[in-house]
Amino acid sequence: MSQIFTLRAHRRVKTRYTLQYHDIHVNGTGTIHDMSLAGWQVVGDQRFMPGTLLSLRILFPLTSNSIEIELAIVQWVKGREFGLRSITLSPSTEVAIKACLNRITDSVSQIQQDTYLESQHND
Repeated sequence: MSQIFTLRAHRRVKTRYTLQYHDIHVNGTGTIHDMSLAGWQVVGDQRFMPGTLLSLRILFPLTSNSIEIELAIVQWVKGREFGLRSITLSPSTEVAIKACLNRITDSVSQIQQDTYLESQHND
């Protein structure tokens, strides 16, 4: 049996950001487990059907900053875990998400470098 692999257009980054979402019927909160410019894996307090359209707000810890995503679609659902894909991003939102992703990857790179240097020092 052959497997088909789909390459993602955008890199995904592990996170633990709070996400607020709503549609015309439901307001909810979840945790983003990974994110990219185009999509998010979320564990939330509401259940959705694939195809549900949501508006999103990503909240950042220790700040009052947030990112608004006007429209995203639920791509898949597994219990309270679901995948979202952005449908509309304003240019300023796209810039903010890219900056967020860069901060995360820069932090991870710095931690990996510090860990490596510490291990070399202890040898």
